[in-house]
Amino acid sequence: MAASMEMQEEERDYLQKLPNEVLEEIFSYLDKDSVKNLRVVNKRCKKVVDSSKEILKKFDVKQANRLVIRYLHEKKFYEFRWCNYESKTARKIYITSEELKNDQIFYFAFKQMSFQRVMFKNLSNKSLSNEVLYFLCKHFSYCPKFEPTNLSFENVDFCVLSPTLLNRLLELCGQFLETFQINNAYGLNRNSINDSHIKQLNPLKIKRLTMQSMKFLSSIYHKKVLKITDESIKWLMGAGQFPTLVFEHCQITTPIMCRYIECWLKKAARDTVNTNIKSHSFMLKHCPSVSSEIFEKECIERKLSYSKSSPESSSTPEQTYTLFNENSSTEFAVSLC
Repeated sequence: MAASMEMQEEERDYLQKLPNEVLEEIFSYLDKDSVKNLRVVNKRCKKVVDSSKEILKKFDVKQANRLVIRYLHEKKFYEFRWCNYESKTARKIYITSEELKNDQIFYFAFKQMSFQRVMFKNLSNKSLSNEVLYFLCKHFSYCPKFEPTNLSFENVDFCVLSPTLLNRLLELCGQFLETFQINNAYGLNRNSINDSHIKQLNPLKIKRLTMQSMKFLSSIYHKKVLKITDESIKWLMGAGQFPTLVFEHCQITTPIMCRYIECWLKKAARDTVNTNIKSHSFMLKHCPSVSSEIFEKECIERKLSYSKSSPESSSTPEQTYTLFNENSSTEFAVSLC
C-alpha cells in the first residue's frame, strides 16, 4: 500500500516537472470530455488547456442568440445568461463583485461562444460598474467571433460607469451593430453617452439608434442633456445613411434635424432599388435646441411639405408631423416633445 502511494507521488512529481509545451502535446490527444475533466484537476492543467489553440479547436463555436447581463441584488452576484432559440438551451454563469475585482477568468466558456444580441438589464444601484464592463470587454475579446447585431441597455444606472469603458465596448462591437438602444437609463451626466460613442458605430450597418427615458444626476454641476450633438447627425448623413432615430435630452438642433429629413426624402425619391422603403421616422424629446415653431419655419424655408397632427389632449406636449414628397409616396414621420 505504501509502495503504491509512493509511486503515485513520483508520477505526480514527474508531471509537475514537465514543461507546459509537453503537457499541451499530451493533452491534445484527449477527447473533449477528458479535456473538460482535466480543467478541474488543478490550476496548471486548466491554464494549459485554456491557453492552447490546438486543444480548443476540438470544441465547436456555439451561437448564442442572446446574452443577458443582470445583477441579482438579493443574492449579490451578477448573472450572465445566454440562450439559443433553435436548440432551446440556456447557460448561466454567476460571479460576485469581489471575483470581478480579482480578475476572475472564464476564458474557456467565452472562447467557445458567439453572441448575436447583448443586453444589459436591471443593473440598478451602481451595479453597472467599470469592473463589470472591463470584465466583459476582456472576455468578449476571447470570443472567436464577437459580432453582435444588437446592443441594448434597459433599466440601468450609469452613475459610476466611465464613458471610456462604454467606448471600449463599442470599439469591440460597434462595427457590426444594427441596433443600439438605451431605455430607462438613470444616473447620467452629459458625457455618459456622447458623439464619440455614436461614431464607434458603422454608419453602413446601423439601422436604429434609441436613447429614451433618460434621467440625470441631481446636481447643479450636471447639465441634464447628453453631449450628442449635430456632429453625430452630420456623420451619419456624410455616409449617406439614415437610421431611425429616437433621441432624448440631446444637443441636436432643429436645422440639422430638418436637413436630415430633407436628405432622406431626396434619397428616397431617387432610390429605384429599395422601392419597399416608403416611410421613416425621427423622434426628439426634451432637446433644448428643438422646438415646433422653429421646425415649422425651417420646413417652409426648405419647401418641405408637411401635415401636422394635434395631440389627443391639451396636456400632451408632443407634436407629430408627417413630411412627404409631392411626387412620390414616401413620407417621414417626426415627433417633437
